[in-house]
Amino acid sequence: MYTYLFYFLIYSFLGWLLEVCYAALNTKQFINRGFLNGPYCPIYGVGVMTIMYFVYPFKKNLIFLFILSIVLTSLIELITGFILEKAFHYRWWDYSNVPFNLGGYICLKFSIIWGLACVFVTEIIHPVVNDIINWTPRTIGEIVITIFLILITVDFIVTVKTVLKLNARMKRLQLIADDIHKFSDKIGSKVTTDFLTIHDKAEKLKEVREKIFSERISWLERRIITSFPDMKSTRYSNIFKDIRNRVFDRNKKNNL
Repeated sequence: MYTYLFYFLIYSFLGWLLEVCYAALNTKQFINRGFLNGPYCPIYGVGVMTIMYFVYPFKKNLIFLFILSIVLTSLIELITGFILEKAFHYRWWDYSNVPFNLGGYICLKFSIIWGLACVFVTEIIHPVVNDIINWTPRTIGEIVITIFLILITVDFIVTVKTVLKLNARMKRLQLIADDIHKFSDKIGSKVTTDFLTIHDKAEKLKEVREKIFSERISWLERRIITSFPDMKSTRYSNIFKDIRNRVFDRNKKNNL
């Protein structure tokens, strides 16, 4: 268990570095990638742990290693994407526009890339990681593992609260949008003496909507939205697009 927990921490960090480098190549700037706020992507840690447990014994057969790596990493990405969407009502990544995708959660292109990456890790990276673990005194290793597991747990709790807060904001906006739509229907169907009263109520609702939009979006909320530029809300699609656009517009102004 000690060794696999060490694998989890090391590869979570290396996965985060990979995501940051990939984002930097595409955006020419630093973006703290990942679901959590710290310098780690647990999905990579879990993925490599799984590969090392099930696939590493077959490392001498590179073809079998490659195929099994594709299957396992794709399964992990599929399950993770599905659970995150159902739990938080967001699509954190979406391959719907990529050929040969499955529900937008996985696609053949990236599955092959993950397979090749696993072969590279198994042949090149993992022996070095094993040496690091073997060189690290057990007591120091246990302290490091304990500290990082506590940090990741706290980080997870904070991130979940942030996502729920963002959902609550969009829920309020959606309710106001629904009320504005109802008032608009009334105005269209009832041109009577109370038209101005109804119109005034609709205008007040619009003012409240803009006030909620203008509420300060926390750094944690901005980080999550910035980290996943293709992120989609499955409940409040249009409202989330407005919030996301405001975040990106603000980022552009800050970078000028």
